[in-house]
Amino acid sequence: MNERRFTASASQGDPYFASRNSNVHIGPFRSNALWAWKSFLRGHNPILYDLGIVAGVNPPDPSSGSPSFASLEAARYAMGDTRRFAERVQLSAMKPYGNLSSTGYVLASLGNEYLVLQPSETAEPFNVELADGTYTVKWHSITSRESVEASTLTVEGTTVVSLSTPFAAGGPAVVYLKCISITTRSCEPS
Repeated sequence: MNERRFTASASQGDPYFASRNSNVHIGPFRSNALWAWKSFLRGHNPILYDLGIVAGVNPPDPSSGSPSFASLEAARYAMGDTRRFAERVQLSAMKPYGNLSSTGYVLASLGNEYLVLQPSETAEPFNVELADGTYTVKWHSITSRESVEASTLTVEGTTVVSLSTPFAAGGPAVVYLKCISITTRSCEPS
């Protein structure tokens, strides 16, 4: 059995890393919205072991040691949100690049599209390394599930930029950056 554990840096440049290391699991009773997003941005295809629906219309009794139906609701919503983002981006061209952000959670097609997670409960600024270009910026709050568009971001040369979530309440957020124009190269994946 492969004892190597998945880390953001371990996936660098190896698109098959996550599929070869399927022994990386989380306890089913600890699944939450951040678990879904962290897994997705590290290249995993997370599956929620949802004990809340196994019993059908009669959710399990939490006193039996099973999680309550409501305790997994945030993970259910987050999995739907990650799926919607997966459908929006050109997922086949993206790889996990944890080293591109101070948060360690990036799924990117370098120079074209970036999904970056800020997992902090506070609205702390974080850094992301971007290739030159003009990018649309869309933020998604993990907690409220609200999405907002921000002003475009123009980067000259490969540069580290500092970003801060626009949500007043803070909490974890994802930013989606998509290249829309560049003078020296195409914004499309090669």
